[in-house]
Parts: sequence; structure tokens; C-alpha cells
Amino acid sequence: MDVSHAEPNHEIPRSIYSWTLQLEVGAPFRHRISPRFEAGAGVYRTSGMPAIALDFDPVPSQEGTTTPIFRITQFGFNVGLGLSLQVANHVLLDVGGRQHRTLHRELNGDVAGVLSMTTVGAGLTYALQ
Repeated sequence: MDVSHAEPNHEIPRSIYSWTLQLEVGAPFRHRISPRFEAGAGVYRTSGMPAIALDFDPVPSQEGTTTPIFRITQFGFNVGLGLSLQVANHVLLDVGGRQHRTLHRELNGDVAGVLSMTTVGAGLTYALQ
């Protein structure tokens, strides 16, 4: 299971959360360096300020917020490649990249834009056995 948060560097501020089930195929600890294939599917939630709000001065609402917020929840999937480098007896350094894409509709059936992004990550894995 993978839970991720991303804030793309874009003129329209937004946050992207993903909750996905992942399948990773590889052979870590068999060789010092081993490749890995990843695939996953799940829910992607995008929230941020609509593009139209950038054309106007913010006006405080009754709740005290100054900008409207949109939230889009969609089903999506990702595929990726990575490498695992054994750095100690039970420790791996993992690096990889994933391509994410969502469907054209929100979970409630409304039409929405497609989210397409590439992410790169690195981390450590410790094997208990």
C-alpha cells in the first residue's frame, strides 16, 4: 500500500494525494544491484485554487478564507521502474520513477480533467530476515 503527497511546481497551487495498492516485482538481495518494476491503482485526490481565481483579487468569505478551493477525487493508476542497491547486509537503497495517470471522471461520475504526472523517489528498505 502506498500513500503519497505531491505539490507540483505550477502557476496554479495544488496538492495531490494518492492512496494506491502497489505491486512491486524484483529480486532484492540476490544481487548487489537489482531492477524493479512497479504498478499500482487507487484513488487520487487533487485540491487547490481554480485557475479563474488568479484573475481576481481575493475576497474574504464568511469563513475567513481568501481563495476558493476545488477538490477532485478520481481513480488512477501508475507504473514505474526502479533500482535497489544493497548497501549493507539487510539494507537497500531504492531509487525509482513512476508515471501517474487518472481517468476522465471523478468517482461521483462528474467529468474532470486527466491528471498526468511523473514522480521520482528514493528511500531505504530494511529487511527483517
